[in-house]
Amino acid sequence: DIFRQQVVGMSYLHIGDNTDADVTCARMHGLDTLQIYSAVDMLEISSMRGLDELPVNLTERTMLGMLLATVLNSPFALQASLGKPSVAGGYAFDYCFAAPLLTAFMFWLIAECSGRYDRILWSARDGYVFDRMYVLLRQRFPQEKLPEAMYFYTSRMAAIPAALQTQDDIRYAAGIGFAGTAEDMLRQRFFLHDEEILPRGESESVTEYVLRHETIILQRGAELRSNYLRYVSSLGIGSQERLAFFDFVSSGTCQMCLQDILGCPLQGFYFIHFVEDYVKKQQLSAAAFIESGFLYALKSYLSTNYLPIESSIVSGQPTLQGFSTEGKPIYIAEKRKESELQYV
Repeated sequence: DIFRQQVVGMSYLHIGDNTDADVTCARMHGLDTLQIYSAVDMLEISSMRGLDELPVNLTERTMLGMLLATVLNSPFALQASLGKPSVAGGYAFDYCFAAPLLTAFMFWLIAECSGRYDRILWSARDGYVFDRMYVLLRQRFPQEKLPEAMYFYTSRMAAIPAALQTQDDIRYAAGIGFAGTAEDMLRQRFFLHDEEILPRGESESVTEYVLRHETIILQRGAELRSNYLRYVSSLGIGSQERLAFFDFVSSGTCQMCLQDILGCPLQGFYFIHFVEDYVKKQQLSAAAFIESGFLYALKSYLSTNYLPIESSIVSGQPTLQGFSTEGKPIYIAEKRKESELQYV
């Protein structure tokens, strides 16, 4: 009333976000109103409606608040999207969805490892972010006496050939999907030199052809294994240590191969763990945060859509090819574009 007495106008518009003070009371005194919706109000009229009924504790309510503040903290957030909240860009996606998931995974893994294992191996390249997170957590909670941990260089490319010790190992390695010719496989998976590769017979299967190179493959595997062990020796890992091995999403190939290389068991911890119909993999000791299931019978939506998360947590280094005779990492040429590395 005072405002209308002091400011003469044909009409008056009151803008605010409080239903009682800014809408009901304003209308009672002759003012037109425009309500600005809060993030919570926006949630109720969006396709995420009902999300506020799911949190069961302070942590989950905090995560919901972070999501609303990032995605719906504007009265115009739904204007161009027909009621569908828009997550704009990689940072917002990771902040709202990936970071809470990965943080929850980290606390789960720590709870599983504390008091049971002496060291956690954060496998390259997916372990890069977790290694950094773990350092911060150990600084923040020194009283928890968390296990030692380190970023551990490995890859399927490096581990598979270094683990080959029997004909059955070669058969399995030859059966893993490969884009290229059998000759390319001998070069790129088994690291044979051109002069060591035999001509392929017309009726030979890939496995039969590869097995004709058994002697040189096992010899090369022994050399690569020796180089790998030099790297492991440089880390100061004790022979009696209880080791936990991390991989993000995997069927356990690196864990299986590393057990053969190191000659000791590893406990695998995975965000998602797929199980292959292969005896040595089924015998692995492994636990998964999200789920375990057969490779072609996935259960969860996340199991088929984890790549956007995985692509943003990996190291900026290229894939590990193997190790030098001094035990130093050797990398393949970087395949990611500059824009992809900037995204990471």
